Amino acid sequence: MKNLREENLVKNPVDGSLWIRTRRQKTGVAETVKLLPVPLSILNKYRGLSDDGRVFVVPYYKSVFEMLKTIAKHAGIQKNVTWHMARHTMATVICLSNGMPLEVVSSLLGHKNIKSTQIYAKITQEKLGCEIDTLASKLAKIEQFVPNIDLVVK
Repeated sequence: MKNLREENLVKNPVDGSLWIRTRRQKTGVAETVKLLPVPLSILNKYRGLSDDGRVFVVPYYKSVFEMLKTIAKHAGIQKNVTWHMARHTMATVICLSNGMPLEVVSSLLGHKNIKSTQIYAKITQEKLGCEIDTLASKLAKIEQFVPNIDLVVK
């Protein structure tokens, strides 16, 4: 976010949606991410305040970290909040628990190998229950084609 520049913001010629196109700092992997409504509104609110070509004015790491700790305290979060925790929460709670395929989450995280992403893919009870319910509803549709079990057993 700190290094995001105007040239990294591109419009999709088909639907006009705004995307971020850049390379991951750590791995050099190219990434393209569509801006959803909330990030787009944040972008529109703060865009243009920087005078050095960057999209956002970002405080120093230590300042941001202290702000993050203050926000966590006000929110009643007693864990030691870190950047990695935010990344893990995004991957598990926001993406995987809402049905996003592991391959897509892997791409969002910038992983070169899906095995790195599988670390984040702990299946929650809620997700497991939803998947079983989805399977049950699909199987219910084919019951008419299954022979009567009582007849088969006798």
